[in-house]
Amino acid sequence: VIDTGVAYDHPDLAANIWTNPGEIPGNGMDDDGNGYIDDVYGYDFFNMDADPYDDHGHGTHVAGIAAGRDYNSGGYTDATGIAPGANVYDVKVLDGKGYAQMSDVLAGIDAALAAEIRRATGNVRTPEQVAEGFIEIAVGNMANAIKHISVQRGHDVTEYTLCCFGGAAGQHACL
Repeated sequence: VIDTGVAYDHPDLAANIWTNPGEIPGNGMDDDGNGYIDDVYGYDFFNMDADPYDDHGHGTHVAGIAAGRDYNSGGYTDATGIAPGANVYDVKVLDGKGYAQMSDVLAGIDAALAAEIRRATGNVRTPEQVAEGFIEIAVGNMANAIKHISVQRGHDVTEYTLCCFGGAAGQHACL
């Protein structure tokens, strides 16, 4: 959940909160080598600390819709999430008023992707490496598309250098 954080001790969510198996809580070290110290329950990119606890309520609400279990903790009945067995990875990018910097949101998304890559494959990647990989793939795909079109038009692409410029590098390209 990329939002205002999650109340990871909430009775309807606590059993589903992801915990970092490579991190030793409270030792002040980055035990798993992902670039974040003591990120046991996720990370707070707004305050840049390892406590992504929700100080607004919205992220916890979203997590409850997604993965809440009905333990009737708040007096509500028959309130379960759409996937009550799902794990909740807590990525706090918004403050207590719901505001965020785009850079914090992007860092949170990169961290969530890096965590999923690690979970699915066992490969450890920093968020920067994940972002770099996406850019490398995007630029490679763009270059291959331009080469394909150039060959179709009869150009010998071995005689030219591909130059890309612009904010996204793929917005303008020429041979």
